[in-house]
Amino acid sequence: WLEEPPANVWTAIGTSDNPFYGTFDGNGYDIENLSIDSTSQYTGLFGYIHDATIKNVNLINANVTSTAEYTGALVGWAQNYCTIVNVYTSGSVVGNNHTGGLVGAVWATDAIISSCQVESTVTGNEYAGVQHAEYQVFHLPVARRTDRSVGESVCSGQCLVCGGSAVCGQCE
Repeated sequence: WLEEPPANVWTAIGTSDNPFYGTFDGNGYDIENLSIDSTSQYTGLFGYIHDATIKNVNLINANVTSTAEYTGALVGWAQNYCTIVNVYTSGSVVGNNHTGGLVGAVWATDAIISSCQVESTVTGNEYAGVQHAEYQVFHLPVARRTDRSVGESVCSGQCLVCGGSAVCGQCE
């Protein structure tokens, strides 16, 4: 490098124009101290997933910040038949609207989030939640609610700022 390398530069896996499809199996490995400081929508380790499975990975002490919408430690936006299983996240997630400790927003038919644990501090303006913002509080059309499953996942942690709705009772 002729100059100092950029700090906290992370290009999320998957965008709205080129989503991540397929399966990511972390094989139980830890990703420690992931640091993201973004001004983009769809911020997280994965920015935008579609018909995807993410499983068996631990994000330890993640620090994810975005000034835009759809921010999560693991996934910013999940769409259509997504499965997230056996994932652990801890750390801090700060976003604008649709901010979650695991997933920012899930807009999916037959989405499954199961056996996940979230121990994060989450700060967002509207639709903020410790596990996932929009998905669990069901701010989606009624017809899409019944095809979703949140099974045996644990969310602890703290939701600090909410202008709208919250998950797990941390914000009123």
